[in-house]
Amino acid sequence: MNPPQNHNDSSPKIDGAEAVFWHLDDIDWTEVQRQQNADGTVSVVREKWPIIRPEFLSAHVHYEP
Repeated sequence: MNPPQNHNDSSPKIDGAEAVFWHLDDIDWTEVQRQQNADGTVSVVREKWPIIRPEFLSAHVHYEP
């Protein structure tokens, strides 16, 4: 079985879109999960999504026990 022949997959360029650069510190954390533990403490998972595109995304995840 051969993979589909699509030559556009090798380039991330999107017509009409400009490159935008962000420092990770400039992106707000999004709380995605909160859990109360048996000892009464709370654990939290937070995420930052610096790149969101139809064919690619990246996540920076922080777990705070």
